[in-house]
Amino acid sequence: MANLLLDLANYTITQGIGISGEVFYNDVPDSPNNLITFLEYAGRSSPISDFGLRSVQPNIRNESSEAARIKAWALYNLFHPNDIEDSIIFLTATRWTKISCRNEPFKLKEDESHRTIYVFNMGVLTHKDS
Repeated sequence: MANLLLDLANYTITQGIGISGEVFYNDVPDSPNNLITFLEYAGRSSPISDFGLRSVQPNIRNESSEAARIKAWALYNLFHPNDIEDSIIFLTATRWTKISCRNEPFKLKEDESHRTIYVFNMGVLTHKDS
């Protein structure tokens, strides 16, 4: 079974928000300058034992502050559909998720290379990885 962060990264690429070679997970490489990466942080357990409620933070970095902001909002809108019927997202044929965006995208910082980083936080309910 694939890992959740990999599934999120691949889904982002297949939906046209990111491109291969610029979408990562569990890592924030120094290059390329423009990227999306998915990082997991401590979450809370699900009351249903077969599922996990995971905490994920997409990081969107770009040399252009405006481009980072636009891509962050595109990613947020991908994972935060307006229609309740679209709230269950199938990342793969076997991986469903119920994603709750905990906040809207915001500028986290400008790094030492003058690249702007936007982030937002998501709660992701899905089956446990094996």
